Amino acid sequence: MDLDKNSPEFSSLSLKDLRHVYSLYNTLNFVQAAKLAGISQSALSQSIAKIEQQMGIVLFKRTRRSVTPTIYAQVIAERAASIINSLDDINLHIDALRGVREGKVSFGIGVFAAGHLLEPVMSRFHKTYSDIHMLTFVDHVEKLQSKLISGDIDLFVAARDPEFRDSFPSRDVLYKEELIVAGRRDHPLTSIAPISALELIRFPIATYDGRFLKRQIYQLLEKTEEFELLDANLPAAVLQQPWMLANFAMESDYLILSSKSAMQPWLKNGELVIIEVANLRMEIEIELVKRNVTNPSPAVARLEEVIHQVIDHQRLNI
Repeated sequence: MDLDKNSPEFSSLSLKDLRHVYSLYNTLNFVQAAKLAGISQSALSQSIAKIEQQMGIVLFKRTRRSVTPTIYAQVIAERAASIINSLDDINLHIDALRGVREGKVSFGIGVFAAGHLLEPVMSRFHKTYSDIHMLTFVDHVEKLQSKLISGDIDLFVAARDPEFRDSFPSRDVLYKEELIVAGRRDHPLTSIAPISALELIRFPIATYDGRFLKRQIYQLLEKTEEFELLDANLPAAVLQQPWMLANFAMESDYLILSSKSAMQPWLKNGELVIIEVANLRMEIEIELVKRNVTNPSPAVARLEEVIHQVIDHQRLNI
């Protein structure tokens, strides 16, 4: 974009200004952007207004319900991404030279992926690199994205989110994860499978996170009572551990929504069976997301290596 002599003076922006514009551009939400910037919502609003007044331009169009970036915000945010990334890279390189970063890595993992990856990744990593401290966060992908942008984590593994707005992380699809609905052998639905989405939501569903399936089912419903069923039964219980999900299903009419790999022990011994669902997409992409840096922390590289080893081992044994 060419700027003539009457154009706003971009060089007058401070690093703090760049971070504020960048945070709001990536979240389009003053509350979330303020948290990323480490300031109050009112302070961020005043900062953006001051930048706009100083430069004589509108960066964001605001209404009561939305924040929309202008071309000026896009230009600044795209260049801010490169600048912030370069500064983070410098800090990482300096820390690595001091030997600080080599002994620590912060790792995020999504709720679905954690069900079958968290324990083996942590176990193998601590066994192989006992001198490296790993800080782990299990959360929904939206929260992990915010932590990555703010620098609270070095990388995360989670279900792919195509709406992730950050402009410079490295995104690598690790594998496609098959989702299943499972129940006990004598569950009422096993005799009529494949079932429809409407038949599915008539029973309580225990899961780590039902939002992926819920968005699909929502598009298929028409009646008020069907939406009420969906809200009541998906999820009817949110449980983090696979064995807890399995126990729920084996002792009741609860169904499980889970990754197939997490339920393998109970599927193999026949305690649970898969109930086919006819009109839903039962697959998600699991990806590894990190920042692009020239000199990554050795601890991050070692964790990536372990993650790939665990996934390769699990894929061979499914």
